[in-house]
Amino acid sequence: MRQQITEEQVKAAVEKVIEKLYYRLEQKGFGTFSSRHEILGVMTEEYNELVEAVHTNNHQEMREELLDLAVGAIFSVACLDQRTVDW
Repeated sequence: MRQQITEEQVKAAVEKVIEKLYYRLEQKGFGTFSSRHEILGVMTEEYNELVEAVHTNNHQEMREELLDLAVGAIFSVACLDQRTVDW
């Protein structure tokens, strides 16, 4: 059987994603992604950085890249839902 985590632990992880999201928004602003391809490019870059962190067995860097992927996904969904992606 797999080890289990608690609902509180999941909520704490979600809070970390939200914190990182607002950190990035302060850093980069609220300008939307301009295209599906930009979204894919950002997500691919973050994924590749995660792969590198996995290969170097760097758990802290893995954590940061996972947060970046989550932030990218959330912001991408917001852009798509608001129909701000031109093409």
